[in-house]
Amino acid sequence: FAKMGSIYAKEIMGIDNPKVGLLNIGSEPEKGCDIHRESFNMLQDLPNFAGNIEGKDILSGKTDVFLTDGFTGNILLKFGESVPHALEHLFENAIQEMDVEKEVHNHILQVLKKAVHTFDYEHVGGVPFLGVNGVSLVGHGGSTPLAIKNMILNASHCVESRLNEKIVTSLNI
Repeated sequence: FAKMGSIYAKEIMGIDNPKVGLLNIGSEPEKGCDIHRESFNMLQDLPNFAGNIEGKDILSGKTDVFLTDGFTGNILLKFGESVPHALEHLFENAIQEMDVEKEVHNHILQVLKKAVHTFDYEHVGGVPFLGVNGVSLVGHGGSTPLAIKNMILNASHCVESRLNEKIVTSLNI
């Protein structure tokens, strides 16, 4: 899955030589459950493997791809989706407390919305379900028409870039 994630990051997201990290409770190789330690041992010789990453590393840019189980990944994804709304609420409260002028207030919120745009699931729509022989994207259960449109565009981009063929070739299957 590390190779699949790397190929997706390079081909679809345009990240040259994407770094892969294993989400864990600590950065040391011996941290985590058996599956984390076994996964680390399997991944450690990959040239783009950055090692274990912790929650504090997710937004740091230390890695481009995060490997984790589906349960933890879903929690992480939904947390990420909550970031823009939470920040907007915090900014609104701070702006009101500081009695900021309306024009400055609006400007601050525009900057914030631009800064957190990448957290907006509607922007991407959905992501490929890697390991499927075909193109299958996973989207949010409450996807809006905009998110569905962008998911279709993302699926089209996966087909056009021959993502599956590149993954199969990289796995020597």
